[in-house]
Amino acid sequence: MMRIRKNLLRTILTLAVPLLLAERLVAGDAQDSSFRTAVTRYLSSYEARYLVHHRALEAARWRVLADGGADRSALQALNEAEFAFAAFVGSIENIELSRTYLRRVKELPEVEQRELARISYLAAGSSDIVSDLVEQRLATNAAALDALRSQNYVLLEHAVTRAEIDRILWDELDLARRRAAWESRFGAGRSLREALVRSRWLSNETVRSMGSGDYFSYRARDYGLSVQELQRQIDGILRELRPLQTQLHTFVRYELARLYEMPVPDLIPAHWLPEYDGADWSGIAPWIGFVPLAELDLALESESPRELVERADRLWVSLGFDPLPSTFYERSILGTKTGLQSTAPAVRHIDGNGDVRAFVPSTFGARGLRAALGVVGEAQCALSTVRPDVPLILRTGANRVFHAALGGAVTHAAMRSRSLRSSGLAVGAGNDDSIPRLLSEALALVMPIAYSGGTLCRFEREIYRDRIAPETWNTRWWQIAGQYQGIAPPAPRDERWCDPAAIESLFRAPAEGYDRALQEVIAFELYDHVARKLLDRDLHAADAYGRTELGEFIESIARFGATVDWRTKLRQKLGYELSTRAIVDYFAPLYDWLERRNAGRAPTLPGL
Repeated sequence: MMRIRKNLLRTILTLAVPLLLAERLVAGDAQDSSFRTAVTRYLSSYEARYLVHHRALEAARWRVLADGGADRSALQALNEAEFAFAAFVGSIENIELSRTYLRRVKELPEVEQRELARISYLAAGSSDIVSDLVEQRLATNAAALDALRSQNYVLLEHAVTRAEIDRILWDELDLARRRAAWESRFGAGRSLREALVRSRWLSNETVRSMGSGDYFSYRARDYGLSVQELQRQIDGILRELRPLQTQLHTFVRYELARLYEMPVPDLIPAHWLPEYDGADWSGIAPWIGFVPLAELDLALESESPRELVERADRLWVSLGFDPLPSTFYERSILGTKTGLQSTAPAVRHIDGNGDVRAFVPSTFGARGLRAALGVVGEAQCALSTVRPDVPLILRTGANRVFHAALGGAVTHAAMRSRSLRSSGLAVGAGNDDSIPRLLSEALALVMPIAYSGGTLCRFEREIYRDRIAPETWNTRWWQIAGQYQGIAPPAPRDERWCDPAAIESLFRAPAEGYDRALQEVIAFELYDHVARKLLDRDLHAADAYGRTELGEFIESIARFGATVDWRTKLRQKLGYELSTRAIVDYFAPLYDWLERRNAGRAPTLPGL
């Protein structure tokens, strides 16, 4: 009975509130003699309320990140903050007012148009018209993430942490232990199939109530793209990189078979790779004797994660940026605390007004410096948006990955030998165009793009948009992974398992699997431009340290936040559409070398 009353009340409000709001709007226009004044007043009120809920939500997320989900009260506070944020952004008032004002959107300045569009977009993802579904979706995803965080991993009858599982896959070469670690890591998905099924249904139904056909289409809209436009962009990226990926795949098949003393497979067994999902293959390079950054590792061997972040901060200061605020260092987690499960760097802009924090795992040497440069870059870009002419709700990147991509562009430049020497590190005159360096970089760039833009994107599109049957999900996952990544499980895995449900991003950021592919391509295109046009150097020989013109270029993009269209801004700055041309050109010497090494070897990476 209570549910019936609640739904009846919601129906009455849904019908009545628009009429009341329309009257308020007319009265406001008559009183203020200005439609724009009414809009400005609404946006100002929205921003004040948004700040309260956004700050509470981000603070709650940070608290859970900081303790790895061990504090149950922190998890409860996060659930409450998520519910409160969803109730605000999806309120009927915000739905109807944003719709009403958007009908006359051409009368407004572009910034206010984008604010209203953003308000409408957020409302569509958490509509109060179906608040019970929104709450169930949030609760389902939160419970799944909690289950993954608290999963008891077992390796050869011994309890281990997830961090230890990941370390074994990255460092150890004993195939029996690697397979046991891999199976334990993916075993968590077996009990979460129903959670993923429920999350899929709830996500689709939530946005369908506001006119989106499915959740995958809804998330694509965040880039200003239809599903068809997004898929064309992603498919183009994958096709352009496929020749290089095929040569890499062939080379790695033979090298790993030699390393493990096993027959050469057509599809690489996933437990042979450094990461359980087969995303980043760069860890393979040192296994087969390619250690291009050994000198840099030696130069940085005594530096802690915090010191690496401070070094990265100095690089950005040399570009003309202010040092990161003291609160960044006081509130960030720079080096993993004991017991934390997360191994991925993360940046949070807690209040949209300068409280930026980072989580940096305990990685060291060259790998740690790259991670530090990335998080400092993302933090600096976030701080660049804290300006009076950028509304709070638009103090993000121009798209979901734009700040990370801008930071990535600078990271590419800062990791060149010339930049490292200019920053005071004792490294040699550079082997930046050597085959070992190019191979390591290609494995860290091309393979994650194939995973993100291929496997994750295709699987999420099929479950959300195509609504494939849950009882086919595990089989379909490995079919897709075989096609896009050229990998397979150690042994056949039928529908008793649900391996994709062991991947956190499917619950933490559903229908966003392609983000990293776009981030990496945007970052490299920007790096190609700054190296050639601003630093007057070949990409292999750039020196970024102290180049304030590079800083001015990055700041001239970052400071606009989401007040501009990302594709338009890229065209203005680069002079052409997004493509992988720069990546293909950069790795051309490696491609030629791989062709020679692979002579007489049959490629087995399936066609797209």
